Amino acid sequence: MRELQTRLTQQAVSEANMAYSRTLTLTIWLSVIVLLVGAVAAVIVYRCTSREAQTISDNLTALEDSYVQLEERANKDALTGLPNRAALFDYLSHLFAVSEPQHEQFALMFFDLDRFKPVNDQLGHDAGDELLRQVADRISALLRREDVLARFGGDEFVAVTRHIEGSEGCQKVASKIVKAIQAPFEINGETVEIGTSIGISFYPEHGTQYDLLIKRADDAMYRAKRAGRNDFVVYSPA
Repeated sequence: MRELQTRLTQQAVSEANMAYSRTLTLTIWLSVIVLLVGAVAAVIVYRCTSREAQTISDNLTALEDSYVQLEERANKDALTGLPNRAALFDYLSHLFAVSEPQHEQFALMFFDLDRFKPVNDQLGHDAGDELLRQVADRISALLRREDVLARFGGDEFVAVTRHIEGSEGCQKVASKIVKAIQAPFEINGETVEIGTSIGISFYPEHGTQYDLLIKRADDAMYRAKRAGRNDFVVYSPA
């Protein structure tokens, strides 16, 4: 009887051990499966996050590009591609800050086209726009790379020339520009002849603020017009 009980006990223990072993094996496999599922989920999340990060990066890049383009449009004349009035004012404010402590002289030339209105009236605004583009190209060709030419508005332009050797150098450039603008233009198969009147002011002789410097160059330009046009005048007190 006792022997039978011993065998039954041993059999129960053996079955219990086998059951435990099966349970342990199942637990291990379940743990492995959970780890694998977690790893796969992590990869999926990582990939999704990477895509989202890439999307965000692409959007930020596009936003930066849009900002740069917007800034360029805000500071560039759409017709001629030159800096516009706002960009000119910004440039002059920086130039004044640099020139004052270094006692650097620079010149400002104010251009107004002569006989431009008849071109618009007779040939149309498209012809007038093309003429303005060609005028901008001719003036730019006579300036140095370090000089700045801006479209001030309408048929008016402003050039700023630095590192000049006295007023004579600037006047030589102005004379060349007057002659260049007097040469005929070809606009849509039509020959167009115009001119330009130029007023010149110098920093710091004629002003230590850019609005005053522009005003005095503008005053000198009108003196050139009253004197017969197609010429330049250096500002002097009336």
